[in-house]
Amino acid sequence: AHNTVEVGEVDQTEVWGSFRAGRLAVPTVHAVQDDGEVLVVEASHDGYRYLDGAPTHRRRFEMGNGRIVLRDSVAGSGFHRMFGRLFLAPGIRAELNDDGEGPDVIAPPFAHLGTMWNGEPVPAGIVFASVAQAFGPRTACHSVWWEIWDDLPQDFVTEITLGDPIAPEGSGTA
Repeated sequence: AHNTVEVGEVDQTEVWGSFRAGRLAVPTVHAVQDDGEVLVVEASHDGYRYLDGAPTHRRRFEMGNGRIVLRDSVAGSGFHRMFGRLFLAPGIRAELNDDGEGPDVIAPPFAHLGTMWNGEPVPAGIVFASVAQAFGPRTACHSVWWEIWDDLPQDFVTEITLGDPIAPEGSGTA
């Protein structure tokens, strides 16, 4: 499991056991740019080429000006399940928030974490998960996820706004 968009209920690389893999996804880096304010990295892989419609996943990562934006495109054809996930660092507690603009996630130090699809918020979920911070041991964490079943191609935008979440009413801070 990775911080990615999974297509067709399979990983982009066939994995079994600890650090054992077959049918490797071939990555392609399309852009790396840093203008001093925003870092942009764009890459794709062909790890789903064997599925019907030969889906490809492309991600554009933009970081700067107090936010992180993930622009995901899944090209190809056919009806597929797309499952996005984002593992949060151990110690960052996430909770669902519905502020009237659609469900999103509040996870300090982030003020907002939400995914849009066709201009609408994608309902998110939070599950307990674990991450490997070193070889062997695993550490508990939260994982934010979303799921869509639809025809390809599809585009998703996940935005993480950095900073303090909105303070509770009566706290004297905003």
